Amino acid sequence: MIAAWLGTKALGLQRWIWLLALLAAIAGGILWLQAREEADDKANQEIGAKVQREGDLRKTIERAETANEAAENIKRDPDARRDGCLRHSRTPENC
Repeated sequence: MIAAWLGTKALGLQRWIWLLALLAAIAGGILWLQAREEADDKANQEIGAKVQREGDLRKTIERAETANEAAENIKRDPDARRDGCLRHSRTPENC
């Protein structure tokens, strides 16, 4: 009631002008929310990519450690060394 009085009598604006102002405010709010949502989506994509890279690097490190352990095992164990030689040599009689 007070808003209607302010809109028509005190400020001298007609009802359709107030409706246009209200619609413009609602449209502006929706556009602002969409912009915030897009910015949030970009941030989440960057975070997801970062997590994926970290996981890939962890797997790479684990695989390298496993390979280093296998190489150490071959250096220490003569049977493992001979097995490796037989497996990879073109002339097994040289092992």
